[in-house]
Order: sequence, then structure tokens, then C-alpha cells
Amino acid sequence: MTFDREQPLNGADVQTKVCSGCGESKPLTGFGGEKRKWYGHRCPDCVSAARRKREAAKGPEWREKQREYNRQYYRKNRERFADYNRRYREENRERLIAYDRRRYRDNFEQIAARKRAYAQRNAEAIAAYQRQYRLDNKERLNAGSRRYYSANRPWLREYARRRYESMSAEDKEARQAYMKNYYAANRERIREISRLNGLRWRSRNREKIRARQRANRCKNRIEKLQYERQWRRRNPDKVKATNHRRRAHLAGVPVEPFPREWLMEQFRRQEGRCYLCLRRFGSKLRLTLDHVIPLSKGGPHSPANAMLACGSCNSRKGNKVVGQD
Repeated sequence: MTFDREQPLNGADVQTKVCSGCGESKPLTGFGGEKRKWYGHRCPDCVSAARRKREAAKGPEWREKQREYNRQYYRKNRERFADYNRRYREENRERLIAYDRRRYRDNFEQIAARKRAYAQRNAEAIAAYQRQYRLDNKERLNAGSRRYYSANRPWLREYARRRYESMSAEDKEARQAYMKNYYAANRERIREISRLNGLRWRSRNREKIRARQRANRCKNRIEKLQYERQWRRRNPDKVKATNHRRRAHLAGVPVEPFPREWLMEQFRRQEGRCYLCLRRFGSKLRLTLDHVIPLSKGGPHSPANAMLACGSCNSRKGNKVVGQD
């Protein structure tokens, strides 16, 4: 018997139907026919059971042949299937979401057990896929983690604190031992990550750092000045190098690093003498760095434009170029 689902049967709005296979009364929509506007006599469970029985009677060879045919047909029509599935999901989005939620709620234990069994069978493949995915999407994942942490920082810190406090003494000791072993095995990698994170944080919070430094300097002004004086006395070479770089930056000329090996090599090339007066450096003749082309005239702060001169010759030369009036 067939009838239109939109029309009432015998003047009544039919909501259920008795299955001719199992004899149970089930919702009318479960008997199919949403598109063709008719209802079958058996419920989906009975239809599936009958289909499985027919396939079992045909034997495993038929099933393997049918699977191979389906695979080949799918390969030939992959684009058509993908387009149809895409359109179907777009047209029935809300209905599919509701169905998935209802199915997950009604079969939670079975779905969870199936997921656990699949994870155990394919643990290595899943781990390899996850590692590769993290490598391919590292920047996107890190950006998402930073956004989530920024949005939930107080809650995450409180959760971590409560979780640590709830741990037993044995778990705390095991955690500390694990962290020590992990740090020992990955010391260089952790330091490099910390350095890069520090650089990124300082570049994003430059004004905040300056404000904090100003406040700290005002609060501890006397101690800060005493420390800086002592540091300058202990590190005169570093003070000179810093002053040279500062003057070069103010003059807007290129700045290159001066490795310690260059100083020793240049001292050997000049045979320990001032390149202007040719006197030997010693306790009474102070060694200084002189720019052949002065910074004020556009000379770079680089080893190629530097020579070793005594303090008196360097002062007399000033911002002149040797050989020019």
C-alpha cells in the first residue's frame, strides 16, 4: 500500500506505522520516501537486515567483486560525488547537524568504544600524521594557541595551579623528575625557543618595557647610578665600543660588528705601534680605535675603516682625513 505522506489516512494525520517485518510501531518518517512521497512497509532496520542476508547468501567472492566495482566507479566519478555531497550538505546543514547530535547522544558508548579501538589499532599512523600536520601548520597553530591563551589567561593559570595542588607527593616528584630530564635532553632547543620568544615579546611590548625601566630607574636611582659607575670602571672597552656604535647610529652611517679576533690581528699587523706616530703601545701610550674616514664625513663604523692609534694622535686628528688638509 502506498500513499502520499502529506495527505492524512482515513481523515487522520498518521504519525506512526506498523512494520510488516518486525511488527513494531515506528515513526512514519523512518520508512523512507521523503523525496518520492511514498512509504514502504518495512522499517530501515528490517530493510538493512534483509539486504545483509541476501549479500551473505551470495558469498564473499560476490562481496569483494561488488566492493571493487564500487571503488572503480567512485574513482571515475570522484568530482561528481564531491559536488553532490557539497550541495547536499549546504542544503541540509541544520538537519544534518541535528541528526549528528542525536546520533552521538544515543550511541555515545558505542562511538567512544569504536574510537578507542581505532586509536589503538592505528596509534603509530595517527602519531605520524599529527606530527606532520603540526610541522605543516606550525605558524597557524602557534597563532591560535597564543590567541586562546591571551583570551583565557586567568582561567588557565588558576586551572594549572589547582591541578598541581591536587596532585599527590609522588606525582609531584615524578613531574619534577620528568621536567629535569626533558630539560637536560633538550637544553639547546629550549634556550633557542626562549630566546626567540623573548625577542618577539620585547618587539611587541617595547613601550611597556621602557615604561617599566623608567619607573624602576626612578625608584632605585641612587643604586642604579652607583652600579653603572662601577660597571664602567670594570668594562672600559665595552664602554668605548658602545660609544662608537652610538656615534655611528647618530651619524646615520653603516655599523658592523668588531670581533675580538680582529683587534688581535690588527694589533699584530701594526706590530703593536700607532699607525700615525709609529710609537709602541704600552702603559704610557693608550690604545684607541680610530676611523680612517671620520663618522662625521660618512665613514662607516666597520673593521675596513678602522685602525689602532694612540690617544694623543687620535685626539689631534679629530674629524680630519689623513693626507688631507
